[in-house]
Parts: sequence; structure tokens; C-alpha cells
Amino acid sequence: MLLPFTFFLSLTLSFRIIYCFSTTNDNIDKLYTLTIQTNEIFSVIFSLILIALSFKMISDYKKTLREFNKELIRLDLNWLKFILSFILVFTLIWAYFTYRNIFVENDKPNFYLLWIGIATIIYLLGHIGIYKYGIILERKKLRTISILSNRAKKNEVTNEHIAELEFLMKQEKFYLNPNLSLETVAKRLNISPSYLSRLIHNELNTSFSNYVHLYRINEAKSYLSNPEFSNYTIVAIGLEAGFNSRSSFFGVFKKETGQTPLEFKKAHLKKST
Repeated sequence: MLLPFTFFLSLTLSFRIIYCFSTTNDNIDKLYTLTIQTNEIFSVIFSLILIALSFKMISDYKKTLREFNKELIRLDLNWLKFILSFILVFTLIWAYFTYRNIFVENDKPNFYLLWIGIATIIYLLGHIGIYKYGIILERKKLRTISILSNRAKKNEVTNEHIAELEFLMKQEKFYLNPNLSLETVAKRLNISPSYLSRLIHNELNTSFSNYVHLYRINEAKSYLSNPEFSNYTIVAIGLEAGFNSRSSFFGVFKKETGQTPLEFKKAHLKKST
């Protein structure tokens, strides 16, 4: 992106310098106008290409989330797709105005509305981006501290598959995957989903979803009750614990503990002071 900008900037400055020292400016004016128009057309096309590449990058990123990686923090990029869609609309309007301005005689469209729209998008992009970036930083810190401080102890179980399941949850923290399913775990254990479901019910007296929720809630509790994380947002903690949304986190936490995450946090932080 820097190369086209540098090229057209240098070209424009060159024309300005030549114009100042030249006595015949008619040909220069025509050439300068042609350069500006070429720059405008190129900018529109280049912007459309960048938008297309951005959508492709988002699509490629979502493909990487199909397989869980505990080192990778899952990001929700729907907000970015929403912003890019608006940018695409305004870019198409820009393309239309550019066409009228260059190829339609005596037609000079007003670009002010377009500039206001783009300025609004830039503001929204900065505001939402900073908020999302803050949550990502908090999740990274939470994950780093969790890896360093939490050493899960193995429970003695009688079934080898349940022992492997416990290892996946406690050591590899499979529950941090917001898309974790019975099928995913069963595939890792090389058994059928129905057999795994029966094992969890018979050996642990619970369902798969409740079993995973218990780990996620305990993970969230460890952060909520720790004064070191008192300034971290509830949303960041819930997402880092493995829940895929704020509503899911609040609903499951309230159901299992009888308290909202905020109520639990206030109660336990009050005890520690």
C-alpha cells in the first residue's frame, strides 16, 4: 500500500514544482489533470481489491478455528465483516462519483456526504477495534497466568477412556475450545460419540455438556475470585474460560451457581479484603 501512495505523491509534487517554474502551463495542466484522474481510478480499484482480500483473510481465519488449538485465542470477527461491508458500499459510491466526475461532462458530484460517511466508519473501526483489542490482551494475560499457575492434578478413575478424557480437560484444557463437541472428543479418544456419552453418564453421573460446563465455570471462578484480575472485564473472563458468548456464560454460570458472574466476583473479592 505504501508504494502506490509514494508513487502518486512524488508525481504530484513533481508537477507542482514544474508548474511553479514553467512559463507555459497549459500542457502541464492537462497532464496533471490526467494524473489526478488516473490516481482516482487506481485508488478505487485498489480499495476494492483490499476489501476483497480482507474478506478472504477473515474466511481463511475462520477455517483455522475448525480444529482447536489451545495456543490460539479465538476471535469473533463478525464486527469487522460488518464494518468492511459498509466500507464496500461507500467505495462503490466513490467509484460512481469518480465516474461521473471524470467521464460525464459538466457533472461534478458532491463528495462531502461520502467523506462524512468514511469518517464515521473510521471512527467506529477505531472505537470497536480498541475495545476488541483490549479484550484480546486481557485474554492473553489470563491464559499466560493460567498456564503458569494452574497445575491440574489427576483424579484416580477406573475407566481408561475417562482417564484420557480427564487428561484432555485438565492438562490440555480442551474445555477452552468454544466449539468443543462430543464428536470432537470421541474422535480424539478413538471411540464412538454414543459410547463416550454412556461412559460419562455411568462413570461421572453427568452429561457431556454439564461436564464441560463445570470445567469452564471453575476456570472462570478462579479468575473472578482472584483480586489480581479484579479490573478485567467479565466478558474477557467468560470467553477465556471457553464460553462462546456473553449470554451463554451468564446463563450457565447463573444456573450452576445461583449467582451472576458479577455477583460471584463481588462476593468473593469482598471476602479477600
